[in-house]
Parts: sequence; C-alpha cells; structure tokens
Amino acid sequence: MRKTALLLSILLLLAMPCAHALERDPVLDIALSMLEEGNPFLAQYNRMTGADIAPRFPLGCPYFFGGSNYDAIGNGIKAWQSSTYYKKDLTYVGGFDCAGFTKWVMKQDGRGQHPSISALLNRSISGELYIPVTYGVPAEYVSQYLIPGDLLCIQHASGGYHIMMYIGTLRSFGWTRDTVPQKLQRLMDYPLMIHCSSNEDYYERYQDYVRTYKPWALPTDGGVMVSLLDAPEDNVDDMMMNEDHSAHYVIKFEGYNLTLYSTATDHHLEWVRWSR
Repeated sequence: MRKTALLLSILLLLAMPCAHALERDPVLDIALSMLEEGNPFLAQYNRMTGADIAPRFPLGCPYFFGGSNYDAIGNGIKAWQSSTYYKKDLTYVGGFDCAGFTKWVMKQDGRGQHPSISALLNRSISGELYIPVTYGVPAEYVSQYLIPGDLLCIQHASGGYHIMMYIGTLRSFGWTRDTVPQKLQRLMDYPLMIHCSSNEDYYERYQDYVRTYKPWALPTDGGVMVSLLDAPEDNVDDMMMNEDHSAHYVIKFEGYNLTLYSTATDHHLEWVRWSR
C-alpha cells in the first residue's frame, strides 16, 4: 500500500505543469498598485520586473462594504445599510469591497467587469475557463495550475461570499528559503492572493488619516492586502483581531503582517480565468 501511495504521489508531481516565474503583467501592475506604500510585495515586484509601479493611495485602497466606485476611494461615504461592518447613515472612508476590487482590476486590464460571485460559483457564465484545482490537489501545488489574475470565488458556510485574485508565490516573486523567515521556508509555493477584506492594520493606518483629513468620518476596517492561501496555521507569529470580530493568523514578513486565509470551512469554491 505504501509503495502504491508513493508511486501515485510521484506520478501526480510529474504530471503537474511547471510553476510560472514572475514576469511583468498588466493585471499585476493594476492590482498591486492598490497596496500601501512600503508593501514588500509591490517593492519586490518592481525589483524583479523593472517596473516602477507606485501606490495609488499612500495608505492602500481601503475596504467599504458595497464599494465599487473608484472616485469614492478615500472620501467620506454614508453606509447605505446597517451590517456587521457599518451603521446606517454614519460616514466612513470610502473604498472597494472584495468584488468591487476584482471587477475594477479586470475592467482596467481590458477584460471587462466579471459578473457576480454567485454567478461565477454557479457556472452560469459560458465561455470562461474553470480551473479544477480545488479537488484533491495539495495547497502547495495549486499554483502550478494558475497564472496571475486567476480568480478564486468563495461561498462561506454562513452563506456570504468572497473573491480573491492569484498573484504568484513567494518563490515566483524571487524570494528563496535563505531570504525569508524560517516560518515561511516551507510555504514558498503556497498561493499568494490579493484581495480586499477586513484587516486591522488598515483601521490603525486610517485612524490617523481621518483625524487629519476627514475628522467627520470613521476609519475603514480593512483594505487591499496579500494573503497566503490554505497554508498551515500551526507556526504563526500572531493573530489579527479585526473590528468586525473576524480574525487572521499572521506571519511577520519584512515589516508586513502577512495574513493566512483558510478555505477549510468554506462551502463552495471555484477558480475562474476571466478573459472577457
């Protein structure tokens, strides 16, 4: 039995396509520009590709529930309904939500806005490539099937939705086992995802911003960030507690809180290569 299992594992590895090395890509130019000044992934992308992408917003693109208007980012917006995140009629710093971010990136890249997350999950959009990497493929090998810009659509067990974009791996970004903290050495090939979600670091950053520029607004509770997908959570540095009572495990990396995102309890997942 052990020999058979070993043989199957070897065959699986041999059958897998090669991982993609990092190259300059218009979709990465756009997506990474929404990170904050000093973000190590944006800095490393510029070093590796010779790009000179600057952050569009010094503090990064903030999160706003239902946010899809680029021109509203950083301005004061009233919440249109009460939710876990907001109280109706209070004013908050405007931004994107998860789908607002990925739709905007796709549109800027010339592909057109993708449809709703639920439509993508239900495969009701014809002509798009659904990538079958979520069924039985170990997390550290998933990236070998992906290219930057691939979307992961998620339905949580609670019924809510989320969407994230694949950007590469620590290895494809040019880091090696010798240049990352020990806790990241076994995570070199796990997918790196950029997404707009709850993040306590944004709350702290934007507290100072609203005091200075928008004293009548409340700070955001998240924004565009990079996370490691489905990495083991048994060797982390900290846990980030967000204002909406969600939490992320964190590994410290070049002054950045690299969050870990787990799909273990999510109800439905689909990888989509949006090309329209």
